[in-house]
Amino acid sequence: MSRPAPRVSFVPALLFGLTACGAALGFGGCTSGSGGFADPAAVEEAAALTGEPMPIDEWTTDLAAAKQTAEAENKDLLLLFTGSDWCPPCMALEKEVFAKSPASRLQDDFVPVLLDFPMQKPQAPEIVARNEEIQESFGVTGYPTVLLVSASGEQYAELHYEERYASGGPAAFLADAKAKRNAHGGAGSEPSVVGGAAAAE
Repeated sequence: MSRPAPRVSFVPALLFGLTACGAALGFGGCTSGSGGFADPAAVEEAAALTGEPMPIDEWTTDLAAAKQTAEAENKDLLLLFTGSDWCPPCMALEKEVFAKSPASRLQDDFVPVLLDFPMQKPQAPEIVARNEEIQESFGVTGYPTVLLVSASGEQYAELHYEERYASGGPAAFLADAKAKRNAHGGAGSEPSVVGGAAAAE
């Protein structure tokens, strides 16, 4: 199964993506102001955690298997929809959040799943088809989009690349993800990152 034409041509698709998202190079993402950010105390607490980087190329790409793991381990799912080799905000999110410590602490509460839509990197046809099906089922229209989803498949929150992650890095992202999970009533009884969500701007 081949990719649709817009993903084959690198430059036109890149320009279209930046225009559609309204993103400046490296900042802004496809949307901004997703609201519900963690308060500063929660970010400070997350920054004090020990952990490792969590490179996205080490994430599972199998959503079905990830659901089974999440259910067995009392966790939720973190789905990253990205264009890893052409989308500047996607690259920024990876560089500023997932490629730094202690991003691995996300795995205390979430099973991370990579849903990549590259232009240059080769992908098996079955992964291309599966990713497109998952993207359509969740109604994702831009990159990067991070969905927080229960093990049963219920989406309860959405995150994008925000300028706060350029300065706050994985600590800010960890705290935001945890705040949204807590607000939803996450499965874990012993939260690894504590803190509430600030009021949406």
